[in-house]
Amino acid sequence: MLYIRNITRSKLPQISIIFTNNFNDLIKINIALLIYYTYFLLLIILRIFSKNMMWKFLNKLPLSLSFILRKMSIKLIAITFIDWFKLNFIFRTYTLDEYVIFLDWERDAMQYIRELRNGDIVIDVGAHIGSYTIRCAKLVGENGKVIAIEPIPENLILLKNNLEFNKLNNVLIEDKAIHNKQSKIKLYYDAHPLGASVFKKSESNDLNTITVEATTLDAIIEKYNLKRIDLLKVDVEGAEAEVLSDKALSITRKIIIEVWPSNLSKIFEMLKSHGFKIINLDLHHGGLNYYLYCYR
Repeated sequence: MLYIRNITRSKLPQISIIFTNNFNDLIKINIALLIYYTYFLLLIILRIFSKNMMWKFLNKLPLSLSFILRKMSIKLIAITFIDWFKLNFIFRTYTLDEYVIFLDWERDAMQYIRELRNGDIVIDVGAHIGSYTIRCAKLVGENGKVIAIEPIPENLILLKNNLEFNKLNNVLIEDKAIHNKQSKIKLYYDAHPLGASVFKKSESNDLNTITVEATTLDAIIEKYNLKRIDLLKVDVEGAEAEVLSDKALSITRKIIIEVWPSNLSKIFEMLKSHGFKIINLDLHHGGLNYYLYCYR
């Protein structure tokens, strides 16, 4: 079944195919797609005929395909991108996975991911279900490798499934957190396990906690005997200063990192002391965090 996203945006539409072997799910997905396309057709008609108030109201509705499928009790779907990456993903409809795998919030980073070459070495700290890991692994090829680091068990299951789905064997998984020392640490995450943090992001009673093994970037470098890191991607929900180390920065060529405002000055100081030039990328969800591309 053909799934076309971003139909009304200025960017090129994202085209993919949804798979299922279950007949009941097939019917539900087709109904969901019909609702989804009808919604976007209505948006386009309203935009053409300048019904701005109604268009703005409808455009703010959370009517993603994941939202519709979730209401139909479909929790997981498999999808294949029709683009130069030829990506395959299994993702959850009850989380924000869809936005993550399509890089809706981080699409400006794509131009820098494409700079990777065959044989490059990538470390993905906070790999989630593999959105960056899989793209990078396809680019670096059999002569390169990606070290994917993800501590949340639910995310790890999908990460491993997605690697198998894409038939990738150049990815090494570390089921740990990265911190400034080897220890056990407590992580907080909500019902949508997008990212876990050592910090409480809210006082909500819905927060889950998990105690995980933590290691350091230096230990990862030593374990795999790394002499260089061509791309270091870091998304650790506020623990950026605890993750980066002088040793890691000294052998890293390029970095993509999300930084909480409270850490910005310290991270800038660390990066500049190692000669990195910094570009502030746009985070397209309107959040307060900074998304940096760093190179030298």
